[in-house]
Amino acid sequence: MHAHVIVQRFIETQLLAIHAARRRVLGAAVAALMQGHLLSLSRLARGLGGATGLKAALKRIDRLIGHTRIEAEARWVAAAIAARLKAQGDPLVIAIDWSAVGPGGAFVELRASATVPGKGRGITIYQQVYPLSKLGNPQAERALLNALHGWIGQDVEVIVITDAGFRRAWFAQVERLGWGWIGRVRRGVHLGRTRARGLWCFTSAANWFTRATGKARRQVDCRLTKKAAWPCDVVLVRRRPLKRKPYRCPGHGSTAKATREAKASAREPWLLVHGARLRRYAPEQIVALYANRMQIEENFRDNKSMGYGMGQDIGRSRSALRWQALLLIATLAAFLLWHIGQLAEAEGLHRRFKATTRAARELSLITLARLLCALPRLPLTDFAIHVLYRRLGVRQ
Repeated sequence: MHAHVIVQRFIETQLLAIHAARRRVLGAAVAALMQGHLLSLSRLARGLGGATGLKAALKRIDRLIGHTRIEAEARWVAAAIAARLKAQGDPLVIAIDWSAVGPGGAFVELRASATVPGKGRGITIYQQVYPLSKLGNPQAERALLNALHGWIGQDVEVIVITDAGFRRAWFAQVERLGWGWIGRVRRGVHLGRTRARGLWCFTSAANWFTRATGKARRQVDCRLTKKAAWPCDVVLVRRRPLKRKPYRCPGHGSTAKATREAKASAREPWLLVHGARLRRYAPEQIVALYANRMQIEENFRDNKSMGYGMGQDIGRSRSALRWQALLLIATLAAFLLWHIGQLAEAEGLHRRFKATTRAARELSLITLARLLCALPRLPLTDFAIHVLYRRLGVRQ
């Protein structure tokens, strides 16, 4: 079976709200990206194939990514992906973060990605592109939360994970939706705990770091920030050092300022805060949940990297709308690639692309699936295809 058949069946089944002509072009663009072409107008056009020439293909992609209905279509795609994630029945752990988009970082995207323990990559649900001036905008973050709540609802347990850039107001918004939340506190932020006679003692996060050990410990009934204090529980742990050393030349470590700052940041203990809804999770489980937040960073790399991803950085679009469309294509491609890669690994197809016999995973699920989709025929068994269609909600 060819990859484009899977793409078209999923789109024709789950995205009926999109116009039929646009569904065909969208499916062709997603299939081209899955087969190894890069995420730009010209590269996707070269991958469309068919009897038409390059000029006609360029016009098809240009009309697709320049249409004003792309934002509504992105929401329909997000609703379809959220429905498939809800069907799994497990607690839905969603990582949310900002990232730069476009040449020179002229735009930013706010992304929500479902994390999957043990799979190395998360599944992007939705992202919205804004001008750089909107970075960290509370209204944009509130709009994303409300949209996620509309797609997911209240019948599924949801845990939202964010980095240190999200503060008290964000946690309050998540709490109002009835969801659990986990965040991180860095230096400069004050946390309070009760002392004798019910008095609150606020100290900086740097003072809390001095008590960090290799075993995760929890302090309940704390307060985040002195002003407008927000109730939370605190989990403190000092992660085991990974002993990584960047090299500029053989035998000499890097002394660049960015490297030194990243090294100091990595050595900082994890001071995590979470809501009372998550007290049933042990401190070690809270740490493990937050550790999966790195999957959204890997999602960003999968989109941007020229050598290991979809080559988003090659794009030169100067419109937030067009970037929204390109990221929609990448979201659909990554969602389908993730499922294909999972089944391919279960069938042992990853061994064809490994240079060693080690059991450790050497290729991500998405990279493995792109290598397989580039073949003339997708080498999955009939049983794997049946399971794939069932997980995607597609009738065979």
